[in-house]
Amino acid sequence: MARNYHAGAPFAANPLNKTAYPLQWLALVFPPAQHLNVLLLLHMAIAAAGMWRWMRLLGVSRPASAFATLAYTFSPRLVAHAGAGHLDIVYAMAWLPWLMQSAYKFGCVPKLSTALQFALFAGLLILSDVRISLFGYGAAGVYALAGMRGHVRRSLLWVIAVGVVWLLLAFSVLAPLVGWSPFLSRSALSLADTGVFSLEPGNFIGVMLPGITGNVEMLVYVGLPTLLLVIVGFCGKLPRKWLWLGLIVCGIVWALGANSVLWTLINSVIPQLRWFRVPSRAWVVVALIICFVSAYGFDTVAIWMAKIESGGYWRGLRRWRMALVALVVFAIVAAVFIWTTLPLPDASGWMLLVGGGGAGLLLVGSFGKLRWTVIANGLLLILFVELLLNASLWLEWRGAGDWLEPYTPLAERILEEEPARIYAPAYSLPQQAAEVYGLNLFGGVDPFQLRGVSEAIVQAGGVNFEGYSVVMPPLVGMLDNDIATANRDAIPDAEMLAEWSVSHVIAPYAIDAPGLALIDTVSGINIYRNLDYQPESADALMETAFPQGWPDLPTPEQITQLNNLTMGAAAVSGFSLMIVILALVGLRLRS
Repeated sequence: MARNYHAGAPFAANPLNKTAYPLQWLALVFPPAQHLNVLLLLHMAIAAAGMWRWMRLLGVSRPASAFATLAYTFSPRLVAHAGAGHLDIVYAMAWLPWLMQSAYKFGCVPKLSTALQFALFAGLLILSDVRISLFGYGAAGVYALAGMRGHVRRSLLWVIAVGVVWLLLAFSVLAPLVGWSPFLSRSALSLADTGVFSLEPGNFIGVMLPGITGNVEMLVYVGLPTLLLVIVGFCGKLPRKWLWLGLIVCGIVWALGANSVLWTLINSVIPQLRWFRVPSRAWVVVALIICFVSAYGFDTVAIWMAKIESGGYWRGLRRWRMALVALVVFAIVAAVFIWTTLPLPDASGWMLLVGGGGAGLLLVGSFGKLRWTVIANGLLLILFVELLLNASLWLEWRGAGDWLEPYTPLAERILEEEPARIYAPAYSLPQQAAEVYGLNLFGGVDPFQLRGVSEAIVQAGGVNFEGYSVVMPPLVGMLDNDIATANRDAIPDAEMLAEWSVSHVIAPYAIDAPGLALIDTVSGINIYRNLDYQPESADALMETAFPQGWPDLPTPEQITQLNNLTMGAAAVSGFSLMIVILALVGLRLRS
């Protein structure tokens, strides 16, 4: 159990902690902050390698493969999730191209090596992020079945084999989830809770206008050059065109979430799908397919340019030029509009101008004024600059001076009090600072919550809230989205806080509640001592994480059983992973 936040939460059983994910064990090699940076760069490299191999496997040209690889590795959605700290989603996005290429190979030739590869990458996907796996499995499954057309029955045994191996690899995530599910708040999600951050039809204007949203979950921008080549790709000789178009449509329908009748119907009939909240994350797979199709658009344009260079002409050239002119004009007008009217970052306008420059480059090339090699390299450069500008909207360097040092005086003063647990209704002490100083919080941010603990935090904090929130206590009553004003009207229950071994309460505002005594103010944060707290009765509580007999929480015996289940499942998955990798290496050496 992790006791430093949420007043007790499963640690190894929590899939977001990634203890079952092999690459997460690099945390034993690098310091925490450096570890996060290393894993981010490593997974971007994995994404690039996977996209490149997938494209080349399908016979796409090197320049087009480079375009798709660049477009995906630094895609707006991937970079934005990195900036938001959603590194588990970045990890999952890194494995999606590998999963898709293994699905293609398995669909074409079901055999031992392709089955093991398919199961391996499917396993790595769910180990990296359970939530994205739903969308990845849907796309990869359809892709594999499309390749099996004509020999599905003969492949059935291999499909079963993939499922068995995948189950063994995913067991370290699935078994603890099933075991803990009766105690988790996520198991009782309503449709409203699940449909949070559903895309709305109006959000799709963001496909053309960058920076229009500051919420990564609502981001749909893919870049003007990429969008242009996607349209060309669908107009050209894209293999399995209707498959990719269908997957994009399905992804969009799911991303609409509560604004989609189909999504609402499916989640009403199959309530287990409500675990996969935030339906707009289906756009992650849409973004992958868009980058994939853009490579075919790139090669289609190469064919057109070759005809022009040889003095030829093709039907539709005039419409192509008109479309390019329209896109250049749109980019210029939209950029000026952003700079003069819309409250958007200047970088948004520059992204449009740079992206429009790609259309301008193709327009000049359509008159035979430039060789294709110049145009191809120019498009790659333009794409890189545009994606770099996009990254500037979402990424910024934050060192210890941002995430730790501002909280040092407060943490050191609290340490002098030798606290048991600390309740911070306005998050005056972030989890990372509490971890560094060894302080235990009554609350925190984590989607994986014990229902009994979450209810206790809400009740003891006097917070008027019903429903599900990844943040505990929920951010109620904020003024102008200022977290320092959250829960300022709530009256904490000192006696109930003491039951949970909360010895101190800290807040950036005054709290007038019986049993709480102000002892100091540090950096604008008031520190209150809980007069109802008894150190003697807290020792046993800190050993068991939470009070005995509290509703909706496991007993110590159940916790022991669940911990044993988690460790056993980890051993099964770890051993299975080792066997699969050794088998693939052996098959490769024999071939």
